Amino acid sequence: MQVSRRGLLYKIAYGYRGELNQPNQSNLCQFFRAVIGGVLLWVFVILLEAIVFTVITPIAFMAGYKPTRMGDWPLSKPMSFQPKIKKIWKVIGTILLFSIVGLFCLGILWLLGSWIFGSVIESLVGRAIVISIFSILIAWTAWRLWRKTETYQVIKTYIRAKKDKVCPIIEFK
Repeated sequence: MQVSRRGLLYKIAYGYRGELNQPNQSNLCQFFRAVIGGVLLWVFVILLEAIVFTVITPIAFMAGYKPTRMGDWPLSKPMSFQPKIKKIWKVIGTILLFSIVGLFCLGILWLLGSWIFGSVIESLVGRAIVISIFSILIAWTAWRLWRKTETYQVIKTYIRAKKDKVCPIIEFK
């Protein structure tokens, strides 16, 4: 089996090593463990950043500190000025933007469903049915597209290898 060096799985497993320490081939089981470890590391880092930026940042701002660089943060330099309200409006604007886009997509589904199904959409049950049908179609299409990806092929091969209790060699192209 061949795995692309430009692919997501390879970058998750060996992207942190640099150019010189990246292998040309590996055992499928070791590669899969490296990918799972990389994903778990990403999840841990994202959770840690979420905790830092949702808990420590407001406390640091209230205490009068501002971030400068990640190396000497959260208690870096005292603020010589109060934070501008305009920056807060950017955050609020981002949240509103995502909400508006989500509502727009839901409205498109709603209108498309009412155009296709007519008066059935008038009832709450009809709306739920239409949204369920569109959700199933989107999920089915996503599944068909995902089955063509390298990630799906590696997972499928790994499951077969574990079932047969064999770990084949994979090459990185």
